[in-house]
Amino acid sequence: MQNIASDTSAIKKSVGEVQSAITVLTDRVGEAEGRIVKMEERTDSFAEALQTTLRQLEAVKERVEDLDNRGRRNNLRILAIPEDAEGNNMIQFLQNEIPKMLKHAFEGPLEIERAHRALAPKPREGQRPRAIILKLLMFQIKEEIIRRAREMRYLAWHESSIMIFPDYLKILVDKRRAFASVKKDLHTQGIKFSLRYPAILVIYLNGASHSFATPEEASDFVKRRTRKAGTQSNPND
Repeated sequence: MQNIASDTSAIKKSVGEVQSAITVLTDRVGEAEGRIVKMEERTDSFAEALQTTLRQLEAVKERVEDLDNRGRRNNLRILAIPEDAEGNNMIQFLQNEIPKMLKHAFEGPLEIERAHRALAPKPREGQRPRAIILKLLMFQIKEEIIRRAREMRYLAWHESSIMIFPDYLKILVDKRRAFASVKKDLHTQGIKFSLRYPAILVIYLNGASHSFATPEEASDFVKRRTRKAGTQSNPND
């Protein structure tokens, strides 16, 4: 009986030690879980702060780009005029040659604030000439030049085929260029439109104007309009 009692006592002691160990482990696990929760909360907080910072940086980037493009509001870029054609006076050259290239008489002399070749090394003979960038004093004259260049479709200086564009940052040029396919469809269908600054396509239809910030939205609108027109012209189909 003494042996049984001794064994029972030993077992109880061992069970007590195990229970104590389990309690210690449980406390440690609880502490670890608490630390993990706090770390997850900090991580979530850091992630949220990072996303906020990235959004703020993107907003600043867009603002800087917008200010840069607005600073170029009166700028034009002329491509393919041979190097050194301007001689020693770029402004006088452009004042004389732009009306001739456009076959257009302006009301007065073209007031050009500044003009220069693109800031790149001068190309070797046979290579593509650098673009000419000019800033006009009046926005209306810049728009008149762009409008006349589009009307003519083909521009030339002596024997060189040239092109005239607004001088925007490349990222904005790409955004505006993305509407090319939609503009082609609109032109084919005889629908009036305009591409407003910075990159907003405005479609004029049935006395109303419809504005689109993305080419996808504009394309969907044109497709719906085309399907509707087809249904109305074939009511029995």
